[in-house]
Amino acid sequence: MKEVKVMSRARAVQLTPDKDTCFISIWAVARPMIGPYMSSPPMDGWKATLKVEFDDATKPILGYPHLILFNEDMAEEIVDFIKLYDDNPFIVHCDAGYSRSAAIGSFLAEAFNYNAVYCETGSVGDGTRNVLISSLLKRVYYKRMGYLK
Repeated sequence: MKEVKVMSRARAVQLTPDKDTCFISIWAVARPMIGPYMSSPPMDGWKATLKVEFDDATKPILGYPHLILFNEDMAEEIVDFIKLYDDNPFIVHCDAGYSRSAAIGSFLAEAFNYNAVYCETGSVGDGTRNVLISSLLKRVYYKRMGYLK
């Protein structure tokens, strides 16, 4: 069975790359690089890697002028990457492993029939996932399938 593991950056930095696994690395833009957010997971040695930078928000936030929201171009990049490497295991991480990565893991489970494994306690990929990411990934995918115009 195809599997996607969803995890935090802290867990991802401990991984040993696997040449058979694809790796999606989600980075925040507006967050200061402190504590566990300073470490970078290994980006070499995977079958393929995709690094995408956007913040964990669903709309602009007052006081954060440099916030980058997930958009349709990013959704297309992720869907293209998944389609290119479908049938391979995936690891998806973001800072905490609850919201952004959970949205992508849930999408892999729903659209591509992956078994999603949520590594962080309390992350179930439903109530905690970023709804903007979920909706844009589905919109891009279902447009391409011919279900949406």
